Amino acid sequence: MSLGEYDQAVETLYERSLLPISRLLKEQGLGRDEIDEVVMVGGTTRMPQIRELVRKEMAVDKINVSIDPDLTVAYGAASVID
Repeated sequence: MSLGEYDQAVETLYERSLLPISRLLKEQGLGRDEIDEVVMVGGTTRMPQIRELVRKEMAVDKINVSIDPDLTVAYGAASVID
């Protein structure tokens, strides 16, 4: 299977992955234009297709990948405990 075939096969999943972002923005009363930077978390965020999809959806120039996406959730949990 080529990358193009894979992308086509999972296109619906890509689109569904944006629903929580839209829901969160709506719940918080925020517009996409109010977001300056997106910090990606979780192993799936290593996929260039996911990064590009989120970058376009959020209309941001930068996706922050400076923190290990596998450890980001653990860092957040640790900061709440501390």
